Amino acid sequence: MIKNYFAIAIRNIRQKPLYAFINIFSLAVGLAACLVIYLFISDEQSFDAFHAQHAQIYRLDEVQNFPGTNEQRVALSMPGMGPALLKDFPEVKAYTRFWNRDKQLMQKDQQRFLINDIAVVDSTFLAIFDFKLTLGDKMTALQAPNSILLTEETSFKFFKSVEEAMGNSIRWRDQEFKITGILEKVPENSHLQFEALVSMTTFTSKEDINEQWGSNWLNTYLVLHPNSNTKAMEEKFPAFLSRYMNYPEVNTYYKLFLQPLNQVHLGSMDIEHDYNNYRKFNGSYLNLFYVIAAFILLIAAVNFMNLKTARASHRWKEIGVRKTVGAKKLQLFSQFIFESVLLSLFALALAFLLDALFIPILNSLIGRQLSIFSFFSHSYQITLVLAGALILGILTGIYPSFYMTSFNMSRVLKGGGKGEGRSLFRSSLVVIQFGLALAMIVSTLIVVQQVSFMKNADIGF
Repeated sequence: MIKNYFAIAIRNIRQKPLYAFINIFSLAVGLAACLVIYLFISDEQSFDAFHAQHAQIYRLDEVQNFPGTNEQRVALSMPGMGPALLKDFPEVKAYTRFWNRDKQLMQKDQQRFLINDIAVVDSTFLAIFDFKLTLGDKMTALQAPNSILLTEETSFKFFKSVEEAMGNSIRWRDQEFKITGILEKVPENSHLQFEALVSMTTFTSKEDINEQWGSNWLNTYLVLHPNSNTKAMEEKFPAFLSRYMNYPEVNTYYKLFLQPLNQVHLGSMDIEHDYNNYRKFNGSYLNLFYVIAAFILLIAAVNFMNLKTARASHRWKEIGVRKTVGAKKLQLFSQFIFESVLLSLFALALAFLLDALFIPILNSLIGRQLSIFSFFSHSYQITLVLAGALILGILTGIYPSFYMTSFNMSRVLKGGGKGEGRSLFRSSLVVIQFGLALAMIVSTLIVVQQVSFMKNADIGF
């Protein structure tokens, strides 16, 4: 029976290829847009999720409230806080600090290059964050003073191969640094980005950094033991500050709070001096993208239903003949549902092709590295998309199927039409389709104008 349904569906497509193309292409465009939105949302939500301990990692942030200034939440912390927290709080399993030195000039013999994003970190950095090493031991690579790790791309600026770079030395700020490891490229979905890592012991062995309080110029990350009570920890922070910062107003000027790692990328729009937060994004906007995707899919589905229903008048005689020779209503209904599902699957295949062609252009516009091929790396995603296409085909095929199987056969076979007046439901579908399309066009124009205004006014965009 399925074979027969398939043969009839293909025959109808061949008989009216233009109609079939319009129906499939319009649905494919909607599905392609929804797939892109899904990729964008997934990319934003994937930040820092590749770290094995991401659920236990917290960034230490401050609330500063100095006389004559507005209260502000900042991502920076004091150098002495990490070691002191490890000593005073049993909840803290480990800590690491991230001190970004921005662009720095590095030299090997006569070769000089300006390296972006050099960071000074503690020896525990690679034990806490799962950045992969091509060469070297992540547990010991940053222990010794004057140790440095380079990414593969950075090492190729000075050496012909990573093997040649490993164990060699490079000069920075009139000091020689031994290359104790080669890092793989930092993932795009990491809020911390760097091209080289320098051992913190380079500075702690010469300066008393671990005892410095009062100035904020680095980020501190804590790994807490499972099931630690962060609220209880934060309640102890005032006493902690009073203990290490010896002046009465300390808790008036400073408050500390813990920010979960999974909120750093999407939940830091109200945090200032957040210099080490790559592609920081307002997570509340993701809900808006879900709504936009739903609207697009609804418009595409309604358009699909309208086109199927409009095409019904060309199949009256076919349905009349099939009923006359004994076809039951359920069989006809199943046939039309099958056709809708088949067209939906064709539209999905075309949507993947459209995304494969146009996502690279989109990436160049929005500065992302989205890829439609990432769907094929996770079987559950393919299953979810296929199931969605099947459900969409069934739902959008129900009304046209009911409509086409309810024809008055005696009237149809005599050459007349279906024999009914104007359908309120079909009229409503058209109104919904155009209403949603108009609303999205107007909303898009407003957003474009607002973004243009913010860029021209240079309002922190």
